[in-house]
Amino acid sequence: MNLSSRRSRQKGAFAVEMALVASVMVFVLAFTTDVVLNQSLKGKLDRMSYSMVNILKERTQLYNAGDVLDSDQVDELYDVLLQSLGRTVGGFDATQLGMYVEQQKFTEDDDPIEPQVGVHLFSRGTLACQPAVSLRQRESLSVVTTFDRRATLYMVTICYQGKNWFGELMDENYGLVRSYSIMIGR
Repeated sequence: MNLSSRRSRQKGAFAVEMALVASVMVFVLAFTTDVVLNQSLKGKLDRMSYSMVNILKERTQLYNAGDVLDSDQVDELYDVLLQSLGRTVGGFDATQLGMYVEQQKFTEDDDPIEPQVGVHLFSRGTLACQPAVSLRQRESLSVVTTFDRRATLYMVTICYQGKNWFGELMDENYGLVRSYSIMIGR
């Protein structure tokens, strides 16, 4: 077997190998880019959910109101969220945002009050946003205050549909970023 016959059988092998390696590199690059962008977004949402739940906790001081949460206060909270994310997230799209606010109150006997939509549960934004675990399932986080009553709990969940380049290649949605924060009320 001579050298020229070997070379003729090898023609095209480099192109096939290069195509395979390039395909793998595209997947790795898309995956890495998605992870980096969504982790950055997750950090921003973490800070925002923490800020939003602190505003809720301090409502009695900020709004000079009682501990009854109302729709107008949640609307104002959502407006603050929109403005803040608009300044901090590049290419921010408000249609990709959702917010879910929960309040867990307790009776005089320290029994949890069943949350009601529009009274203790509020949803804002066009993106459906639900926490993985509801505040009702976390009621054990509440503490007994010096007034011998259980403190009200607040939870803010923020969802944003981030980049999904790798998910599009895999026909999945890996771009939904969710963050929540829980706070004990005053």
